[in-house]
Amino acid sequence: YPLSADEEQLIEDLETLLAEEYPVEGEVKLPTTSWKDNADTSWYNTTDTTFTLTTAGELAGLAEIVNGGNGLNDKTIKLGADIVLNTGDASQWGTTAPESAWTPIGSVTYRFKGTFDGQGHTISGLYVVDSASDGGQAMFSCIDGATIKNFKLTNSYIADSTAMTDAQVWGRVGSIVGTAYSGTVENIYSDADLSGAAMFNGGIVALY
Repeated sequence: YPLSADEEQLIEDLETLLAEEYPVEGEVKLPTTSWKDNADTSWYNTTDTTFTLTTAGELAGLAEIVNGGNGLNDKTIKLGADIVLNTGDASQWGTTAPESAWTPIGSVTYRFKGTFDGQGHTISGLYVVDSASDGGQAMFSCIDGATIKNFKLTNSYIADSTAMTDAQVWGRVGSIVGTAYSGTVENIYSDADLSGAAMFNGGIVALY
């Protein structure tokens, strides 16, 4: 039957609300840079066993080292300062991405095996969406025998829109770790926004 003017207005209002809350993928603004392209690995050497990171570039360097095949077994990585990866409001990053995307640390093949001690510092502005990391979408994609502890992750956004169709990623979304084969994750706080129809979701660790 013909809709009344009030019913037509109600439908229009609902369509507008849904478009705002659930925008189509094509409208998402993507990051313009990646921390992978700005990674600083100059802090690392094969002699020392303990390293202290104080910049975002150095933290990205950790991902570059591990993803290159060095699991840093028996090495301790400490934070010596708060790290800001992006500024802005993470609650808006589902539609308007920040400047720089994060490449998760580790993979199923190259797992992080060392100790990461944040020493009470805060990492903010982490943005991971549909990365190629096969351990899942998280700060650390994959760990094995590692210890991760003592830091906060704030104002961050992590999502996987391909979780139910991409067998390689296999639907793992967590704020700190995507897949933990073994290890310890302790004294961690995260208020990161997680999104996606993943098979395994976890506020801290997606799959253990």
